[in-house]
Amino acid sequence: MKLIRKFLVFLLIPLSLLLFSGCKDSSVWNTITSRKELKIPILVSDSDFESKSSFLAGIKVAIEDAQSKGYKLSYKIFNDNGNFDKGVALAKGIIGNKEYPLALSFQSMDTLDTVTKLFDEAKKPLFAINGLDDNTLRKGMKYIFSLMSSAEDLGISAGRYAVKKGFKSVAIAHSQYSYEINFFEGFNDAIDEDESVNVYDSVQGPYKEKDFDSVWNRWNALGIDAVLLSFADVEWGMNLIELIKTRDPNIAIIADQYFNDPDNLKKYEKSVEGMVMPSNYPVDSGDKLSKFYSDYKSKFSISPTALTAQGFDLVNMIISKMQNCSDVDEFVNAMKSEDGYVGVSELKFNASGSLNRDPNFLIVKSGTVSKLDI
Repeated sequence: MKLIRKFLVFLLIPLSLLLFSGCKDSSVWNTITSRKELKIPILVSDSDFESKSSFLAGIKVAIEDAQSKGYKLSYKIFNDNGNFDKGVALAKGIIGNKEYPLALSFQSMDTLDTVTKLFDEAKKPLFAINGLDDNTLRKGMKYIFSLMSSAEDLGISAGRYAVKKGFKSVAIAHSQYSYEINFFEGFNDAIDEDESVNVYDSVQGPYKEKDFDSVWNRWNALGIDAVLLSFADVEWGMNLIELIKTRDPNIAIIADQYFNDPDNLKKYEKSVEGMVMPSNYPVDSGDKLSKFYSDYKSKFSISPTALTAQGFDLVNMIISKMQNCSDVDEFVNAMKSEDGYVGVSELKFNASGSLNRDPNFLIVKSGTVSKLDI
């Protein structure tokens, strides 16, 4: 029996080396190294997913590029139709499927709060394309990545912008959800570092036009020169800007990134002129982006945006980092390395899995949103 066992051991060693070359264990997490193959599941919710079609366009082009180089890349959409229970069930199915070493998600913040925990416990990387709530990011999950600057990071950048612009007296108006609260808390943290900017008033609301007069009277008496806005109801936020500008057209408006809403920007074009917003996708415009648009023009089914470049870079970054990794922990560490991935949009993640770049700023001019150099 001992001889038979020894023979089987010697037989299995070369067989395992043949099947799993480039891997350190038989779990074969790294499909890129072993077979140049990667299947990417994408969890979506209709309302969130459709607005990110430009991101998917970049993923498609990256996959097509990789296939021309001998890789067998593919993706599959799993749509929860906005249903929390279905979203969690789909996530569990992907986690339990060994064909999928990682996943992407366009799901809502509420669903992701649960889904991220499941992926992290399973040690399966998940890339949240729409970003994550700051409270989720603070949980210290190792295998979760966010492709969008968090509300707190955006608030910090907005605070630094206020300091740089020399605003002295700022008012904050916001709704009551965690995103808006984290946004203005980040703003407060940033100005606390400098102390040249003073927040003279912070109000939850107002939510109706009839409640604005008392707020405005207070702001007017305090000599407010800039207002920071963050509202879940963007149309009401735009209406509020119109009310403010009717009283004083010289007051500066800094808003969260959700105010970058084409329909409402057009509707309130005169009022939002000069409004500044930190952008949650810190992709630089420039020669590299223009060249990317030009090189792949014939392959885009829609007009590409900076998000298209980010989707393109994410797939290529994953392939690049998987090359020399034999297990999930090596991959995660490689994704969080200081060198990041240059590509078109220069992706880089910090230790918490968040984007490790300062947000860009956008400004509204004549109804058009463009990058603001500060």
